[in-house]
Amino acid sequence: MCLFYDYHKLNIIIIIFKCYRNRFCHPQRVHAKHKDCKHLKNQRVRSKMGAEESFLIPQGSVDDYPLATITFKTKPFAEGNSRRAYMGTYDGDDRLKGKQCVVKVYKDHYNEELKQHAWKADDRAYTKATEMAELFNARHQTNRPIVFCKPEFARVKANDATIKSILKMPPSAKVAIERYLEGKFEKFNSNRGFVHAKQMASPGAFSHFSYIESNKEFLICDLQGVRTNSAYMLTDPAVCSCVQPFGAYGPTDLGIFGVQKFFKKHVCNDLCSGLDKPKFEKLTPDVQKTIDDVNAVMQSDNAETDNTYRLSSEARIPIEVMEKAHNEAIQIVI
Repeated sequence: MCLFYDYHKLNIIIIIFKCYRNRFCHPQRVHAKHKDCKHLKNQRVRSKMGAEESFLIPQGSVDDYPLATITFKTKPFAEGNSRRAYMGTYDGDDRLKGKQCVVKVYKDHYNEELKQHAWKADDRAYTKATEMAELFNARHQTNRPIVFCKPEFARVKANDATIKSILKMPPSAKVAIERYLEGKFEKFNSNRGFVHAKQMASPGAFSHFSYIESNKEFLICDLQGVRTNSAYMLTDPAVCSCVQPFGAYGPTDLGIFGVQKFFKKHVCNDLCSGLDKPKFEKLTPDVQKTIDDVNAVMQSDNAETDNTYRLSSEARIPIEVMEKAHNEAIQIVI
């Protein structure tokens, strides 16, 4: 079933499917739970709403929750490296109704450059981070486990030009829907070497742990979120890959550049003091120069998330040259 909502000339379409089990699911979830789905024909539903600052979008069921809707503001409350964040509220099912959420819309250049790979890269990063967090929590019984708030991704089709001007939502965009984290939002480390001044044990140790536990295939960093009394509730991690193609986890995947920058600033604690660190002494002069030039524009005192586009532009080094240095470095360092 495909639902259409028409609000003051704002045509928002979220594609969801209904299978023979009378369940709703996102397209990417069909293989996981409904391998034998028989999708029904599209059906149009129209509605109007008087409020100008918010509108509804339908969301498919998640973990046995039935069809729900989300109302969110048309003005973002925060803006990150790749997306704008809008405050939202669930409606529909009683277990979700009234609960706050965050709707994150990818910026124009991300959709134009990466298209569907933007959200797929984020989904892969969240999956790796969640898997690694489970291993870390099982290994280290701390009073604040590492928890990642994995989003749901919904496809949006904007048929009216006013969408772009009001919501800054490009055509055929996907949105990420996450639970709202209450409390003080903090950045514990970044993908450019930033480390929180308090040097909290778990976040840094987790990043170090991810590098070793993945057999040095990647490092999870850019840890940010809310530190509650019972957990580190984190969102938007970056995965710096060491064996995958450069940027395999999206533009925030800084590869070997991010890995080296992390270990330059990281100070081991009781949770990771016995773990190995990568050695960069044997790099060739050309590779070392490229890494040094890129690292020079990676300001570790800046908590903001970095990306390969900015680094390439600021360092005046083509992405292809960065990728070549990355590929040569991982053969030596790993």
